[in-house]
Amino acid sequence: MPTSAPRPRENDDLERRRAAAVDLADALRQANIVLTGVDATAEQLASAAGAVRSAIGVLGDIVRPLNEVSPFDDLAEGKRFFSPVIGAGNPMSPPLTFETTPQGVEARGTFDRRFEGPPGFVHGGISALLFDELLGTAMARAGRWGMTAQLTVDYRRALPLDTELTMKATVSSAEGRKTWIEGSITVSSQPDVVFATASALFIEPRQSTREQYFGSLVDENGASLTDDLTKRLMD
Repeated sequence: MPTSAPRPRENDDLERRRAAAVDLADALRQANIVLTGVDATAEQLASAAGAVRSAIGVLGDIVRPLNEVSPFDDLAEGKRFFSPVIGAGNPMSPPLTFETTPQGVEARGTFDRRFEGPPGFVHGGISALLFDELLGTAMARAGRWGMTAQLTVDYRRALPLDTELTMKATVSSAEGRKTWIEGSITVSSQPDVVFATASALFIEPRQSTREQYFGSLVDENGASLTDDLTKRLMD
């Protein structure tokens, strides 16, 4: 069992903690990449598993409640440190960085064997995950807010692993609480060949639903975020 570790103190250097978490996530990311491709013996795998379990114990056993927002996050800016797509602190993320363009948003990234579906190609579910994040980011950069109501993906060609991909999205229309977004994925070396497209409808929740979903959010000190961060995010 892991040993307990003290809760980070208020005077702990947040940037130093964040940098250390990024470094740890990168190490775990590299371990995952190696695991999915290495031809190791049973003894080597068992030894590595033991080393990883020992390392876990160093972190302690204090886990944030689900309603406690990580101090590394910035919800008002849409920055999620442990996001499976953009989170530098999540070892399963690529991670991707989105750039604002005159048309919407764009990202480039290469996907390794952690994301494999058919041998040599990206899993279709990963494509849907990418589109959800991509289209949602385009909406947010356009000054809109909402949650995914519909997401339709058209898989035209299999996306190859270990090949740089270009992802683009733009807001196509907006009315009231609804926003429609469209996106595409191409291989960067073949910009005129579309490998997948997506369209989505995002709907801004009503006030009662916002309170139901997010009204209990607190920061690491237990202070409510309802009247501050949550309100700035959703109003």
